Amino acid sequence: MSRRSFVLAALTTIVLFACKPRSGTVSSEAGPPSASVASAPPPIPPEPTPPQATKASEVPALEAKLATDRIYLAIWTPDRAADRVLLLTALSDIVAYGTMHTDAEAAVKKAKLGDAVTNLQKILWRVGKLPADFITKLEEHLAANKSVPRLGLWSPEVKGQPLVDATALAMWLHPNDPNYVRERMLALVKGPFPANENAPVARAWLANLGDVINRLGALGAFTKDDCEAIGAKWKTKPDAEGHLFNTCEPLSEWDKQQAAVPEWKPVQSAWDGEVHAVSEYLATTLKDPDSYVHEKCTPVRKDGALWVTECSYRAKNSFGGVVRTTRRFFLQKGGYVDEGRVVRAEP
Repeated sequence: MSRRSFVLAALTTIVLFACKPRSGTVSSEAGPPSASVASAPPPIPPEPTPPQATKASEVPALEAKLATDRIYLAIWTPDRAADRVLLLTALSDIVAYGTMHTDAEAAVKKAKLGDAVTNLQKILWRVGKLPADFITKLEEHLAANKSVPRLGLWSPEVKGQPLVDATALAMWLHPNDPNYVRERMLALVKGPFPANENAPVARAWLANLGDVINRLGALGAFTKDDCEAIGAKWKTKPDAEGHLFNTCEPLSEWDKQQAAVPEWKPVQSAWDGEVHAVSEYLATTLKDPDSYVHEKCTPVRKDGALWVTECSYRAKNSFGGVVRTTRRFFLQKGGYVDEGRVVRAEP
């Protein structure tokens, strides 16, 4: 089974449970789907017992090693942001799973950050927390990246690029911040390390997709966009008394089949770029359709609910002279065998 299929399996088993309407989500009036409502932040699960608590006395020496590790200290400078995120990705893995993904481990070794990660892991395993100086620097990093895409915590897998996902670490520090919880959820669905039912677990509320979704819902921040982002369907339903409430449910088999159908697109010739629907439209609107000669059309592109292309052509006008014209054509599905239908033409 692929990594992505584990995510889909998780969704079919947890979304209904995670997003069932609670009393706080019931509304007496119809309206646009909204976020779930929470009266108080949900409790934070208890921390696991440090696996090497008997060696807690070694922590000062480990912190001293970090304080003299020049490579580790350098990652907190502006020009080493890429290496910093690699280290945070490794620690995020350790916090959630107790170990690193092999790709994350290879990346920190290549960046010569293996010693720093090992020392930080030893501290975590001995006292159940990371050094205060590290936390201060991490908070500065998080604050500086609040306005960048995905809060600067993760990115989709790109061939040839290091795999980055520090969302578990951020959620661990800020369990009641919906923004960090949401990025954790999205990373487990779309990130480089999708949810995997066979992965080891150190903190289930960070490692399991269902637990993360439940937490976002309990914070009152789970929205229609979140539901659709995890591959489910947002529905508004009436209860027994006619009050409306929102649910997020797994896609039905029909929904999945529809999602698998490629999006319709106007037919355009790969040979000369002719858009068939445009030529059909001109054949019925020109003064002398027989004089029409296609020259070129730009590649069709989406423009809201329509498709648009700009075409140049030559044809006779009312005086019999051949003129060259360029116009923009807006199309939608329809026409002969769904090649498209022009709904608007502009100069």
